[in-house]
Amino acid sequence: MRFWYLGAYIQDDWRIRPNLTLNFGLRYDFQAVPQEVNGKISNRRPITPGGDYAATGIHVIGDPLYLNPTTKNFAPRFGFAWDPWGNGKLSIRGGAGMAYDRLFNNSITNKYNINTVNVPA
Repeated sequence: MRFWYLGAYIQDDWRIRPNLTLNFGLRYDFQAVPQEVNGKISNRRPITPGGDYAATGIHVIGDPLYLNPTTKNFAPRFGFAWDPWGNGKLSIRGGAGMAYDRLFNNSITNKYNINTVNVPA
């Protein structure tokens, strides 16, 4: 199984007042759909988008494993730095942002290792 990951981030700082700085940023995360080296991956996919896998699924061999949900992973960030007295001796900082989790390779490949039967020789 192979896949690649891309992450990019841009940020800008604005000094609103001599004692207040705001930070705004935007992160983009993209992870490609895992692909089997020889194109022999099999999966059950719904015929209609958003359909029920059990009722409308078809068995497919070959890539892609699934439709990529990560193409719109834009995550905004916000931060601030404030010096309440303006003398440089105290700084109050904070920030918040959205984050997207990555799909790690072991979460895909490990599912093939469960529910196996070991028959003694």
